[in-house]
Amino acid sequence: MEVSVAKLSQNGQIVIPSEIRNAAKLKPATRFLVITKDGDIILKQIRAEDIDQKVVKMQKSSKKIESIADVYA
Repeated sequence: MEVSVAKLSQNGQIVIPSEIRNAAKLKPATRFLVITKDGDIILKQIRAEDIDQKVVKMQKSSKKIESIADVYA
């Protein structure tokens, strides 16, 4: 697990440090699900293959999918 410090700009942007980007193999335009929980912010990289697998699993369990957040709930 990599740990690093980042700060929020005046425009509300956070730069993910290069060592974290490299370790996670992030590319420009990578999308993230932004989750807040108990005052913390969690970034979850959205991968097409993860969504496909989770959607199939949810469909088999008859869970209703209304948004991408439901897939990661």
